[in-house]
Amino acid sequence: MGIAGFVNGLIGIFFLSFILSPLALIFGIIAIFKKQTVWGIIAIIFAIIGMANSPVFKFFFLSLF
Repeated sequence: MGIAGFVNGLIGIFFLSFILSPLALIFGIIAIFKKQTVWGIIAIIFAIIGMANSPVFKFFFLSLF
């Protein structure tokens, strides 16, 4: 699960971040629970970077404030 989260997070930084970044976040959390902590943390970091670069998430978070 950790490697899947890592790959989704890495691709999510550049393409389809509104779909792949949440998947990377979910896979990263699952990986941490499965004791794949390093891959899980990297997946979560890439998911956060992908969400920060996504125009969809920027619009969503800015509309909350």
